[in-house]
Amino acid sequence: MDKPISKLLGKLKLTD
Repeated sequence: MDKPISKLLGKLKLTD
C-alpha cells in the first residue's frame, strides 16, 4: 500500500 494518504498519515503519526 503506497498511497499518498498513507504516507501523510504515517508522517503525521511519526511527527505526532
